[in-house]
Amino acid sequence: MNIMIILNYNDAFNTISYLSKIETFSSVDKYIVVDNHSTDNSYQKFLELPNTDKVIFLEAKVNRGYAHGNNIGIKYAVNNFSVKNIIISNPDIEVKENTIKSILEELDADKKVSAATGVICDTNGNIAFNFAWRLPDYVMMLQNTSIITTKVLKKMGKSRFYSTDNLKKKQVVDVLSGCFFIIKANAFKQAGYFEEDTFLYNEENILFYKLKHLGYKQIVLCEHYITHFQGSSTNKTIKNFFLKQKIVRDSEQVYLNKYLEISLIQRIVYHFCSFLGMIEKYIIYRIKLFRRGVSKI
Repeated sequence: MNIMIILNYNDAFNTISYLSKIETFSSVDKYIVVDNHSTDNSYQKFLELPNTDKVIFLEAKVNRGYAHGNNIGIKYAVNNFSVKNIIISNPDIEVKENTIKSILEELDADKKVSAATGVICDTNGNIAFNFAWRLPDYVMMLQNTSIITTKVLKKMGKSRFYSTDNLKKKQVVDVLSGCFFIIKANAFKQAGYFEEDTFLYNEENILFYKLKHLGYKQIVLCEHYITHFQGSSTNKTIKNFFLKQKIVRDSEQVYLNKYLEISLIQRIVYHFCSFLGMIEKYIIYRIKLFRRGVSKI
């Protein structure tokens, strides 16, 4: 069976709209929607929908983040069905069934591929800069603490993100975007599913780090496009600048400490760079608000 997991948080409208467009896809056997302890009565809205055997609604009793919420749906699927492939999808996605079928066929064809997706685009059809990226090492994580450093390195051709020029028909990459990808259930289980020590951000780095060390590779089918209405739910949920930066920093530390196993000195350097980067980002954030005429922090 091919089962899609959709994580909802205060986004019932998009989730219901998404389901209405994809529910008839023959390539997907079940849809499991996990409401991540929403505060807008989302779960009740789901229960008021017409009953169907193809869609299952689950409710998290507490919001412990993206990884934990998705894992609720994944483990329910694995424990109750014979699952071959798991489709991880945001509710703010637009995808064609032909794309899903092509990805599933590719997963069947290559035993070394654990997960695959199409090219992630924005609503204007432009390829997202983070449609996939290289698995970051310690130096890359330091570079990522600064917007200016990231942009300078990109112009120098040393970005952690893949160039969108001259993409192959099948592009082998390190990390897939977490907004939409399909993964073999057995490989996912081998990797221990998503890392629940994170709340939001870096789940992809950790998952694909584990899969790479298990000997798997990931691919992007570059003739298939998936639209992501990027950041709609995240921006509505986390409005406080400093809270968002703390969540990012905490998740990065899980990846750095638990998986890259950096030294004490490296941790100190990271914290220093992270602090400077937060100041830089806050200044840029305030400038953008000023230009839009917004005075609220």
